Amino acid sequence: MAASGGATIGVVLAIGSVVGKIKRDKLQKAIHDGYQSRYKLAKAANINHSISQSIKVINASISEFKEIKVPFAAIEEHISVLIEKQLNNINENSQSSTIVELQNLDVNRGSWTDEDGSV
Repeated sequence: MAASGGATIGVVLAIGSVVGKIKRDKLQKAIHDGYQSRYKLAKAANINHSISQSIKVINASISEFKEIKVPFAAIEEHISVLIEKQLNNINENSQSSTIVELQNLDVNRGSWTDEDGSV
């Protein structure tokens, strides 16, 4: 009787193990399938933050130029250069920095799956 009880527990544990693996596989697939959306949202947030910082710099530049009475054409030219530099910076750095940011977020959270290299 004790042997059959042990065998029953072994069968229950084996079934639980298989069911758990199936659930983990489904969860990992769902995480993988949702990664593109997660990446796009994180990249958009990074770009928005960069643009916000650029606007602050541009506003400060305009204020300083107005205080020293720089002609409008010179202000406009300077602002165009600042915008061009920022656009180049955003385009060059947004993908790689977003992937690194998401990977660091997962490490800090102790995630058991890594789906961030699949962009």
